[in-house]
Amino acid sequence: MDTSILFTKLMEASHFIDEALTDIEELNRNRERFTDKAISDMETDILKKVQFCISEHDVLSAEIDPNEYSKKYTADQEKRWQELYSKGWATKEHLERLANINILTAQDYTEITGEEIPRDHIIV
Repeated sequence: MDTSILFTKLMEASHFIDEALTDIEELNRNRERFTDKAISDMETDILKKVQFCISEHDVLSAEIDPNEYSKKYTADQEKRWQELYSKGWATKEHLERLANINILTAQDYTEITGEEIPRDHIIV
């Protein structure tokens, strides 16, 4: 993997962690000002940001060393990424990147997203 791409992806992921930390700080500092619903919504949003970052790191790990990643995660990848995607913790881009390194298949991508991978996103 090109180190400039790795750097960019890590910076993007760190942005989500920074946002989550800011949100946690705001929630802790002003919890009494928020309704229970607002607190629940904020906690859900914080979790989503943290989980998105974890998914990004997982994809980067797979892109850096697909063979080692495959050894680490022997369970059904399609089911794992389906769950992450359905919760909003992974994106179509994550799934495309995993399909491009054969961790997922194009069929897995279609089953998870309900769409085919755009042809211009397929790396041969």
